Amino acid sequence: MTEATCEEPPAAVSGAEYALSFSHAAGEDARALVQAKLRAAGFLALMDQFQEEHILRVRAPFSILAQEAEKTFLIKEYKMADENTVEKMPFSYERLSGFVGGSRKDNLDHFFTPAEKINLLRLAIQDVQVSTSEFSAGASGGIRLDKRVAKRKSAGLLSLCQHTVPPLVEEFYPLHDIAARDQLWSAVKRSVLLTPVQHIRQYFGEEVAFYFGWMNFFSVTLLLPGLLGLTLYLTRPKGMDVDHSWKLPIFAIVVVTWAVLFIIFWRRKQSSLACKWNTSDVERVAEVRPEFFGTVRRSPVTDLEEVYYPSYKRMGRYCVSGIATVPMLLVAVFFMCISLNLNGYIKDHHSPLYVATLCRFAEPGGIFAQDNPYYGWIVPTLLHSIVIFVLNSIYRHVATWCTDFENHRTTSQWNKSFITKRFLFEAFDCYIPLFYIAFYRLDINSLRSELIGLFWGDEMRRLVTEIFLPLGASNIKRRRVELELEEASKKSDQPRSDIYRDAILDEYEQFDDYLEMVIQFGYITLFASAMPLCSIISLVFLYIETKADSMKLLFCYKRPHSVRVSDIGVWVGVMEAMTTVSILSNVMLIGFSSEQLETWFPQLYELRENDHFIREGSGRYVVAIVFILEHVLLIVSALARQLVSTQSEQVSNALLRMSHRQAIVLRSHQWNSKHQPISPDDSNSTE
Repeated sequence: MTEATCEEPPAAVSGAEYALSFSHAAGEDARALVQAKLRAAGFLALMDQFQEEHILRVRAPFSILAQEAEKTFLIKEYKMADENTVEKMPFSYERLSGFVGGSRKDNLDHFFTPAEKINLLRLAIQDVQVSTSEFSAGASGGIRLDKRVAKRKSAGLLSLCQHTVPPLVEEFYPLHDIAARDQLWSAVKRSVLLTPVQHIRQYFGEEVAFYFGWMNFFSVTLLLPGLLGLTLYLTRPKGMDVDHSWKLPIFAIVVVTWAVLFIIFWRRKQSSLACKWNTSDVERVAEVRPEFFGTVRRSPVTDLEEVYYPSYKRMGRYCVSGIATVPMLLVAVFFMCISLNLNGYIKDHHSPLYVATLCRFAEPGGIFAQDNPYYGWIVPTLLHSIVIFVLNSIYRHVATWCTDFENHRTTSQWNKSFITKRFLFEAFDCYIPLFYIAFYRLDINSLRSELIGLFWGDEMRRLVTEIFLPLGASNIKRRRVELELEEASKKSDQPRSDIYRDAILDEYEQFDDYLEMVIQFGYITLFASAMPLCSIISLVFLYIETKADSMKLLFCYKRPHSVRVSDIGVWVGVMEAMTTVSILSNVMLIGFSSEQLETWFPQLYELRENDHFIREGSGRYVVAIVFILEHVLLIVSALARQLVSTQSEQVSNALLRMSHRQAIVLRSHQWNSKHQPISPDDSNSTE
C-alpha cells in the first residue's frame, strides 16, 4: 500500500467514501499529485494498491460536506425556539446548531442521510480546482491534456484526470456502505409487493428513488387494464380470434384512456414526491459539464465570467449527429426486412422488400411456416429480437459520441439529448416491423403473432441479461477477488477487501431500465386491440423486474452517484408522445387492419370469398367513424391534460406555505443572530 506523506485532515464522516481508480497510464508522480491536491483541500485520501491496480479512497470531514450543502441549497429541518416548531430551510453551516441533529450533543455522522453524504462528497471533489499548467507538469509519463480543457487557466482536478490522453482516472464511483446496504436489503425483502421507495432514497438518492416510485405506480395502475384483458381472454367464445372480437375496440379505448390518465396522475405523484423530498426547485443548481467548451464572456445575468457556446453552432452539430445515425437506421431496416421475409409477411412479389429465397422458408411445410408443429414460425422473431439487442448495444456508443460532439453545457441537457437519441433509435428498431405489418399489410393476426414473438423474446432476454448473467458474473468475479485477497492476506500490505469487491462490479446505467419499461409501455398501449393479454403479462414481469433491479443495484453493480432530481426527466414526455401515437394506431387497427369495426357496424360490410369487405359506397362512413373516434379521443386527451393540474392543491399549498415560512424565518431574530458552527474537533464524527 502506498500513501503520500501529508498532514492528516480532520476526522472524516463515516459512510461516505468515493474511489478513484487510476489507469495503468497514471505514473507514481501523477497519482501522488492527485492525492496531495485532495489532501491539501482537506480530504482524507488514502491509496490502495493491489497487484497492478491503484485505487484512491477519498473521504471528507463534516465541514466540507456542510459547506457543499450550503452551496447547493440543501433543505434541512430548522428548529424555531420561540414557536417550538420545525421549518424546512436551506442549510446554513453558520447556523448548524439550529438545525435538527446539528447540536453539539448530536453525532454529526447522522446529520446527512447516506445519499446526501455521497452526493455532497462527489460535488466537493468535483469542486477542487487546480492550475492546468501545474497539473501538466506534475502528470508526467507521456500524459497530455485534452484540447478542450488545456486552454483553461484552471479546471477541476477530477475533470483534468478524466480528460487527459490517455485518461489518468478510469472510474470515479461511491463505495457501498455495507451496513446501510444490508439494512436496505432487509427492507426490500420485507416489502413483498412494492419496493420501499423511501429506504431506496435514503441510500441511493432521489434519481434512483424516482425510478422505483415510477415502477411502483406503473405496477399498481396497470392492474386495471391487466385484469380487464385477462377477463376478455378467459371469456372469449371458442375459436374467436382478435380479428373478429366486438369487445376489443372497447378494450383498446380503455387502455388508451388509462395511458392518458396514467401520465396525468404520475405527474401529480412525482410532484408530490418532489415536495416531500425537498427537490421541487432543485433544477436551479445545474451541474456544468467539465467537457463543455466555448468562448469566455461576461455573463449578462451575473456579470461573472462564463464559458459561452452559441446555439446556432450546436444546430450544425445536431445535423452531424443525425447523419451519423442514418447508417445505423439503414442496418436496422435491413435486418427487419430479413425477419419479415423469413416470417412470410411480405407476399407482394413486386415489393422492393421481397426476397424469394428467404420467403420460401415460410411457405406451407417450411421450417418457419405457420403450420410448423414445432412453433418454427416464432424463430425468426426471436432471432430478430436478439439482433435488435445487438444493434442497440452498438448504437449506444454512436449516441455517446454524437451527444459529446454536440457540446451540451449541463449534465441534464446532455442526458436529455442522449436519452432522446437512444430511445428514438431503439423504438424504431422495436416497432417498425410491427407498424409495417399493422398498417401496410393490414393483418392484425400476423401482428399478434409478431407481437407474441417480440414481446416474449424481449422478456426472456431481459430475464437472462438482467438477472441471471449479472448475478452469475458478479459471483464469479467476487469469488476470484476473494481468492486473490486470500493470497494478498499473507502480505503486510493487504488492502481493504470491500474496495476491490466494489471495483470489479460493472457500472449501473439507469437508462436501460427506463428504456425497457417504456418500450413495454409501448407494447401495452400502441397495439392494445391486437394483444389484450399484454397488460397482465407485463404486470407479472414488472414485479420480477422491480425486485431484480433492487437486488442488482445492491449486489451486482457499483453504487450509482446520488443525484437530486425533481422528476423522471424526459421519460414523461416520451410516454406522452407514445400515448398520442397509441390513439392513432389503435383507431387504425380497429377501422382498417381488422374486422373489429364490422362487428359493430355490419351494415357497412359485405361477405365475399369468406372475408368481409367494405360495401361499395360505405367507405366514406368507415373513414368518418374512424376520423370521429380518433378526434374525440385526441380532444378528450388534450382536455384532460389541460384541466387536471400537474400538482395537487395539497402540494401547491405545501410549497407556498414552505416559501412563506422560510420568508418568516429569514426575518426572525433567531436566524439573524450570530451563530458559531461546530468545529470538526467538537463533533462526534468518527473516521
